Amino acid sequence: MKRLTLTLAILAAACSSSKPPAPAALSIDVFIAAPASVALGESTQLIFSATAGAQLKLDPGALDVSGKTSVTVTPSTDTTYTLTATKDGQTATKTAAVSVGASKSSAFRLTHSDVAVAGDAVSFTVAALDSAGAVNANYRGTVHFVSDDAQAVLPADVTFAAADGGQKTVSASFKAAGTRIFVAADAANASAQGIAQVRVSAAGAARLGLFGLPATGVAGDLVSITVTAFDAFGNVADGFAGTVTFTSSDPKALLPADFTFAPADKGTRSFTVVLSTAGDTTVSAASTSLVGATGNVKIGHAATALSVAFAGPDAWAGFAGAATVTAEDRFGNRAGNYAGTVAFTSSDPSAVLPANLTFTAADNGQKTVSVTFNTIGSQTLTATDTVTADITGSGSQAVHGLVYTNPAAGGKVRLVLDAAASSASVAQLDLVSNTSLFPLTAGTNDTVRNGAFAAGMNLPLDTTKVGPDATLMVTTAPTTVPASSAVLNLGAAPQAVGAAISNGILYSGISQKRIDATAGAAAHNARGDVAVRPFPGAASFYYSLRLRLTPGATPGTVFDGQALASNLKFRAAVRDRSGSDVFSGTADFAIGKLEVK
Repeated sequence: MKRLTLTLAILAAACSSSKPPAPAALSIDVFIAAPASVALGESTQLIFSATAGAQLKLDPGALDVSGKTSVTVTPSTDTTYTLTATKDGQTATKTAAVSVGASKSSAFRLTHSDVAVAGDAVSFTVAALDSAGAVNANYRGTVHFVSDDAQAVLPADVTFAAADGGQKTVSASFKAAGTRIFVAADAANASAQGIAQVRVSAAGAARLGLFGLPATGVAGDLVSITVTAFDAFGNVADGFAGTVTFTSSDPKALLPADFTFAPADKGTRSFTVVLSTAGDTTVSAASTSLVGATGNVKIGHAATALSVAFAGPDAWAGFAGAATVTAEDRFGNRAGNYAGTVAFTSSDPSAVLPANLTFTAADNGQKTVSVTFNTIGSQTLTATDTVTADITGSGSQAVHGLVYTNPAAGGKVRLVLDAAASSASVAQLDLVSNTSLFPLTAGTNDTVRNGAFAAGMNLPLDTTKVGPDATLMVTTAPTTVPASSAVLNLGAAPQAVGAAISNGILYSGISQKRIDATAGAAAHNARGDVAVRPFPGAASFYYSLRLRLTPGATPGTVFDGQALASNLKFRAAVRDRSGSDVFSGTADFAIGKLEVK
């Protein structure tokens, strides 16, 4: 009992004689962020411990966290948190930093209209997605865009901001028709992507393309070409419905008719052309309001042939004309290297033909020859290679010449054709008797007055069609069958004969001469009247007139006996020695018709 009392007394004494103990020091033992780095929208734990009983405040926000050991925070930016502990008048602080990075997107969703036209803008909604496939409103990354269309106009990189709510709208325009791919990818994480497929149709036609012409070809070959309508970006304008027109630098080209494209053509169509002119040639296709297209081809000549050409379509019998022989193909392309020898034939058996003709390099495939046709009508001149008969060609001319139609039966004096002495270029017309004069009156030569003594004729004619032959008048009786002899004895030279063409009239006449002797029996030896016997027969010929065709004369009438009755310029008579008309005018003279045909 005493021991216990003593002990208490000692403790009491000790307590009354010392100061109270000092409070323990205030401290924050732990304050950390776990994790210290988060993406935007992610949370982190702030873990802490402090002296027991301390009052704890968390800034920013002045949040009372007393009695707690952790809190969850979701910072939107890099943030430094401060923990303040207060107890027994003591204060302690400690900080913990949290860095906030951009929110990552697991993928992107691209939304757009289903169909686009080349060159037009297409609007896309780009949504950032989280791992669950929901829109990530906290995404702050940068998106880059690519496409398989090398011509596409793509949006620039876009960076998402808080106001975007994880979605942005961009636009792109595609140029290549077809199904195009449009890709959005995180610039920092290429694996985070979104892909859209856009069906792009061609724009309206802007130009034409022409394809298929070879580099070289042969005249006359059938060549296939293709015409395609393109939009401004090189796509086939499959909706083109315009009309295409074709032209060529080849004036002989056989081109397609104007063609209007139909929906079934889908902007492209094949055609055929035939080009015939040798040399560098173009073929062009055009359509209203579009840029046209032109193709080039070098055309060579086809198989060599010959052509014969005259200076004009007409020739005149008996007159030489020029014919040009050209080595060329059937399209008229010159074969300048032709070196063959050519022989000539004609449909005119009377033609005067050129000799064989040999070409040299200097001729450049062309030479000129002379030919004379002598038969009226369409006549040909044919040139043929003497070695290769297939190399041949012809030309033709309408040959004009003189045609005389004898007068109908009748007439006491007739103007008839001497066929043996005539040709298509020269007409010899014989003036002959067709009846007998009345019998001579009895008497001597110097007393008889009636009977034929002279004959003459003034014959109007077209002097643009004929002229005098080298000999205009012939007084020698023809010896052809039926034989005839002169009606009038013209005697020795100088004879009383004459003919000329002047002022559109052919003047002609002959006369016997009365010769008076100076004495004796010779005084009665004078030429006088001669009896005329019927034609055709002996002693029926007066004289002949020879008219030559004028080269260049137009077809038509030279003179027409049927029209002479009303022509006051026509005169014709057979007269006796006294100068009286035995026969005269159209009542006694039968005149035929001379024409140029």
